[in-house]
Amino acid sequence: MSFSEIVLGTVQFGMPYGLNRTLMTEAAVFRILDRAWEMGIRRLDTARGYGLAEERLGAWLARHPDRDPEIVTKFPDGDAGSVTKSVDTSLALLGRERVHGLLAHDPATLSRPGLFDTLATYRDRVHAFGASVYDVAAARRTDELIDGAVLIQAPANPYDTRFADSGFPDASTDTRVVYRSIYLQGIIGLSPERLPTHLQALRPAQEILHRAAADMAIGPHAFAIAYVRHRLALRDLVFGIAEPGHLDALAEGLAVPAPPSAIETAIRQALISVPDAAIDPRVWPKTQ
Repeated sequence: MSFSEIVLGTVQFGMPYGLNRTLMTEAAVFRILDRAWEMGIRRLDTARGYGLAEERLGAWLARHPDRDPEIVTKFPDGDAGSVTKSVDTSLALLGRERVHGLLAHDPATLSRPGLFDTLATYRDRVHAFGASVYDVAAARRTDELIDGAVLIQAPANPYDTRFADSGFPDASTDTRVVYRSIYLQGIIGLSPERLPTHLQALRPAQEILHRAAADMAIGPHAFAIAYVRHRLALRDLVFGIAEPGHLDALAEGLAVPAPPSAIETAIRQALISVPDAAIDPRVWPKTQ
């Protein structure tokens, strides 16, 4: 088991998010960060748009000046001036002169006039530039726009295999993809009968997944991790953690062997008629 491929997502640290609609306390955030560090997790994903997340990360890092995690942050859509303000604010809140990655939260931002001149001013403080995307086409456009190291953040889970099936990126390029939404914002963990109305199309696949997890004597979250790592052959996975116990579930998932190939086939067949809207949180109703 290795935690080197794990990226700790921090959106829950700064704002209500997903199925858990309460704001965590700073003390709870620090407990999670301490436990994650003890486990060997050294990569953090955050954003200017994650409420208090950057501020809380900066406060935690100030308590531990000997810790130097790999940090990726994101800037919201806006013109060159607002992006500069956003990035400078992120660096100040994090208490860092350099970060590993700087991503556009919306890939369309990269096409704004003057944006690349703005990003060029940070080249000595950022290893890789890129975007958080929802589809392969946007990832390819981002990859074509940026010179040098490119970092893409993309969704992947047992119900969303588009990137795993696409062949992106080409192995010869200096492009790296990290994968988020492994639990589909918590939906994977719901019993099939508790799926919200707008996600009923996922129910057949959810029933297969939950039965398979039970047969393997693991939880659905651990099954999702094993599926993504082994059946989709993906690494560099982002996990949002809302309580220390979730780190135990993560460790369990990393130790799980590959699910049977027949289960992958059954899940994929159950998804054939599922609309893309069911796996795209952007178009879900705001209240779930």
